[in-house]
Amino acid sequence: MSSATEPRRLRGHRATATCCIASRDRPGLVATSGEIVCSSKSFLAAADDGGEIKIIDICQQCLYKTLRNGHSSICSSVQFLPWKPWEVITGGLDLKLVMWDFSKGRPFKVVDLGSPEMKSGISTGQCFNPAFVHSIAVPDVDMLDKLGKICVVAQGNGGINVMNIESELAANRTKSTVKPRKGSHSRSNDAENTDSRGRLHLDYTLGGHTAAVSCVPFSMFGERGKFIISRGK
Repeated sequence: MSSATEPRRLRGHRATATCCIASRDRPGLVATSGEIVCSSKSFLAAADDGGEIKIIDICQQCLYKTLRNGHSSICSSVQFLPWKPWEVITGGLDLKLVMWDFSKGRPFKVVDLGSPEMKSGISTGQCFNPAFVHSIAVPDVDMLDKLGKICVVAQGNGGINVMNIESELAANRTKSTVKPRKGSHSRSNDAENTDSRGRLHLDYTLGGHTAAVSCVPFSMFGERGKFIISRGK
């Protein structure tokens, strides 16, 4: 008889599986995909190479919604917004961040990281490497008081953008400049790396990466969310 701790090989994919998460509520249940993430409302989101995002209802064990027409290339990362239970934010190799209301299945905000506005005044270690969005991270609910409603974006040009989501939405509504709010990480010594909307750009000039950044989780040790930990290629 085989041991309970003996490793098992799961055969479900015909191509590379790059992400795997295990259920905390249902031991023995795992989900695999190219990029997947779970929400507190029993939904799972999976991004694919066609630029679409599948929202899965875990309780009903069925496809809840397919999010389309947001990305024109590979969707590389997706995160649920903890403070907005029906919203997700996605990033892709089309250099775009897209915010979605997945209950309606449509995007309501697009940020083009390849636009002249985003490129202005930014130095990168790899000037010929596009600013692909490889990974995004948002803080958990218990981090919001200290960090604010921010999104951290890892890019292919070696840069990391820290963006205040509420400021982005306010600017979209009013078409006017919004001062950095709590959580924008704007400080006097970061002024030259912060734009008028409070976006903070981190790159090799601050001792960061000189090649593509592939991952940017928040720290979970000590004071949760105090640090952004990035991994480069």
